[in-house]
Amino acid sequence: MGAAANGGEGVRLNSYADDIRSDSSLSRITIQIGPVEVIHGPDTVTDNPFNTLAGATSLQGYIANSATWGYVGGSLETLRPMTSVVLQPGTGFDSCGAWLNSVWQDGAVIRGWYHAETDCAYPRTHKSVAYTESYDGGRTFVKPNYPNNQVITAPPIYSNPDSDDEGDHRVIRVGNYLYMYFIASRDWQVRLARSHISDGGKPGTWYKYYNGSFSQPGIGGESSPVDPAGTLTRSWVSYNSYLNSYLGFSYIQRDGRFAGFGFTVSLDGVNNWTALPYLVLSSEGEYWGRNTDSKDLAEYPSLISAYGDDEQIGDTFWLYYMYLNPGEDFDRRYLVRRKIHINYTTSNKPVDLVPRIALSKYQNLDDTWFTTTCTDPNYQFEGILGYLFADEAPNSIPVYDCYIDFWHDHMLVPNDETCGGGDVHYLRRAGWISTVPFNNSIQVYRCWDSAATNHFMSTDPNCEGKTTEWPMGYLATMPPLLQNQFVALSNYYRFDQQDNWVTTAKPPQEYEFEFRFGYLFASQKPNSLPVYDCYIDFWTDHMLVPGDQSCGGAQNLGLMGYISSEPLFGFVPIYRCFDEQATNHFMSFDPGCGGKRFEWLAGYVASLPYMIESRVYMPLVLRRWDR
Repeated sequence: MGAAANGGEGVRLNSYADDIRSDSSLSRITIQIGPVEVIHGPDTVTDNPFNTLAGATSLQGYIANSATWGYVGGSLETLRPMTSVVLQPGTGFDSCGAWLNSVWQDGAVIRGWYHAETDCAYPRTHKSVAYTESYDGGRTFVKPNYPNNQVITAPPIYSNPDSDDEGDHRVIRVGNYLYMYFIASRDWQVRLARSHISDGGKPGTWYKYYNGSFSQPGIGGESSPVDPAGTLTRSWVSYNSYLNSYLGFSYIQRDGRFAGFGFTVSLDGVNNWTALPYLVLSSEGEYWGRNTDSKDLAEYPSLISAYGDDEQIGDTFWLYYMYLNPGEDFDRRYLVRRKIHINYTTSNKPVDLVPRIALSKYQNLDDTWFTTTCTDPNYQFEGILGYLFADEAPNSIPVYDCYIDFWHDHMLVPNDETCGGGDVHYLRRAGWISTVPFNNSIQVYRCWDSAATNHFMSTDPNCEGKTTEWPMGYLATMPPLLQNQFVALSNYYRFDQQDNWVTTAKPPQEYEFEFRFGYLFASQKPNSLPVYDCYIDFWTDHMLVPGDQSCGGAQNLGLMGYISSEPLFGFVPIYRCFDEQATNHFMSFDPGCGGKRFEWLAGYVASLPYMIESRVYMPLVLRRWDR
C-alpha cells in the first residue's frame, strides 16, 4: 500500500515554506461579504456542506439529507438537478443515510466518500465514513464490496453512543495523497487521515494521524486532534491561493454564546491554525429543538471558487451554507450562498479589519426592506446601499432587522434588541453600524413614508421627500464585488427536436446538458467579438452567431458573451457546423464537423479561466507533504 505507516514525521501538507506568507500578514485581511443568493428551498434537502467536482467539460455539485442529490452543468450558475438520486442509504451501517461529502476524479472513475449513519435516534446515531464509486460521470454511485466499504470508524473502546462516532468528513487531494479531515464525537475535534492516490482512497488504505505520524488504521484506529485548541471547528478546508494558506471555519462566541462562524488559516493545513478574530457568518439560532421563537440559523458552510472548484479558491469565492429563517424548522431549509472577497491591508486598525457585509434593498409592493439576509422571493433585489460591519467595531452599535406585521413593514432599529417593543417582531441582528465617519463611509438616515406605512433607509438627509426620523450612522462604501471574467459556454441537446443549443444560459429542462465547450469573455476585450444566441423558429434550431446582432434575420435571444478572434494562451478554436438533414446548427472542436457541413471558424474559447485570470496558478500537487 502506498500509505504505509511512517513514524517520527512532522506533518504538514505544504513543505514549500519559501512561497507562503507569514502568520503576521494573515492577521491583516479585509473581508467583503456580498448579499445572499438563494440556490434552492424551502425544502428538506440541505443537510451537509454543498460540494463540487470541477471537471474539464462539466461541473457536478452534491447536497444530501439521508440520500444524496446531484446537480450538473457548465458553471455554478447553470447547474440543474440530475434526474435521480445519486446515492441511497443501505441496510447496514448506512441505514439512516449516505451523505456524499467529497468526490475525486481518477481517470474514468469518480471516487467518493460519504458520511454514513445507523441507529437513527439522533443525536445518538452511529457515524462513520465509507467509500463509493461512479462510472457514469457522477450521476450514480455504487458501494463496492458493501458492507465492507467503510474507511473510517471510531476505536472500539468508545462504546458510549455519545462518543462512538467519526464522520462529517472532507477529502482534498494534496500532492500524492488524499487527505481526509473528519470529526470525532468524543471531543468534537477535527482529525486527519490519508490515503495514497495510487490506492484511490479505498477501504484499508487510510491511515489516521496519531502522535506525529500517519500510523493508525482508518478502521478502529486512534487519532490526534489536528488543532487541540479547537480553532478549526469544521472539517471543511480549502486551499486559498491568494493567502497561500489553508482556509477553514472557526466558532465565534459573543457574550459566552455561539454567534456564528469566522475563518481560520493554517500555512500547512495541519499546524498552527489561527482564527481571524471576527464574525463572518452570523448564526443566532440553537441547532436542534427549534420553535416559533428560534432565531435564524446558518450551518454546513463550504467554500467554492468562482468557477466551481471546492479544493482551491482565490481572493474571490463563494460561501455556501444551509439557512433557516427565524421561527422556522428543519422542514424549511434553504441552500444559499454569498460572494466573499478578501484582500490584504497594511492597516492594523479594527475599523479596517472587521468584515463588512452588504446591506441590500429589496422591494415588495409598498414595503421596502433593507437587510443583510432575504429568502422571500416576493421581494426583488434592487441594489446595495452600503456595508455594515459583520461584527462589532470601535464606535459601532448593533442594528436589528425588525418587522411590523399589521403594516407589512420591515425596518432597521439601532441598538435596541426589542425592536421598540409592542407588536414588532425581531428577525435578526443585521450587523453593526458606525456612529462616527471613517474612510470611505457614507451617512444614512432612517425614513418614514406615512402614506405607504413604510420605513426605509436613505443617504438623502431629506429622505427623498418623506419624513426623516433620525441619522442611523455610517456605512462603508466598497468597490463592486468582482464578477467572473469568463462565462461558461455549454452544449445542450433536445432529442425529440434534434436541436443543439450552445449557450451560456440555462435552457429549459427539455434540453439535456451534455458538456461545456469552454468559456467566453464576460465583457468586451481587445480582438473579441460579441456572440449572440439566435433561433430559427421554423427549424426549431438554435445557433451561435458571432459579431452579428441581427442574427442573419433569425430571432436574437440575447448576448452570451465575447469570443476571442485570435489564439491566446489557454484558448482553443471552435467551429460552427450545420447538419442539413436535421436542420441543426451546432458547434465543434473538429474542423471537419464530424462529417457534417463546416461553416466557419467562430473564434477561440478559454479552457482554463482560473489560469488565464491569474497567470500564476499554483496547483495543489506542488503543495504537499509526501516525502
